[in-house]
Amino acid sequence: MLLRHLGDICNYFENRTNNGLTEGMTTKIKLIKKISHRFTNFEHLPLKLLACFNS
Repeated sequence: MLLRHLGDICNYFENRTNNGLTEGMTTKIKLIKKISHRFTNFEHLPLKLLACFNS
């Protein structure tokens, strides 16, 4: 398993970046989608996402 991810591990130590921001955004989107299943108007979903990420 370590050899399979060796390139990604080396990239982290060279650039000191990770995908934490992307994972956090994905988690927020999934949570908002889960919460919005109670509502009937799905046109408001993009507005909810904008409100969440602009705060």
